[in-house]
Amino acid sequence: EILSIDTSAAKAAPGVIAVLTGADTGHMAPLPQMQQTPGVGGKKIIATGRDVLAVKKAMFSGQGVAFVVATSAAEAMDAAEMIVVDYKTLPCVVDAEEAMKPGAPQLYDHIPGNLCYEFEYGNAEKAAAAFKTAAHVTKIVLDAPRIAGNPMEPKAAVVNYDKKRDIYDV
Repeated sequence: EILSIDTSAAKAAPGVIAVLTGADTGHMAPLPQMQQTPGVGGKKIIATGRDVLAVKKAMFSGQGVAFVVATSAAEAMDAAEMIVVDYKTLPCVVDAEEAMKPGAPQLYDHIPGNLCYEFEYGNAEKAAAAFKTAAHVTKIVLDAPRIAGNPMEPKAAVVNYDKKRDIYDV
């Protein structure tokens, strides 16, 4: 939980044009949900609402909580190091099965049980028949945490300034 972010020193640093936090970007649309495949029973994925910058909670190590605009990359980096964030450590869970057990810490208030999407494919009847007639069946549990078809914690953003409309697209 983000208790406070002190950007005053960073804002006063040489070359700094602006310092933004989740309070400044919280009105922006969240990063789009890429998964659109229907889940079990045709259910759609429950979007987490990944904000451009963390607003009330940092959900993972390295999540952006502030953004510095400066006249050079070095000045921006120096100013970023002056930002002080006060966090309250919340209970966590890193195992998927443990995360779905009753009483587990809830990552998102709007996703009860921490299950936003369940997917299955194939033909259950044919698979069951194949197992019934198989000469040997091996059962194994494989754990593959944090697998995604996208970079984790990229710590980057693309920003375009539209001078005519005086707005930024992040």
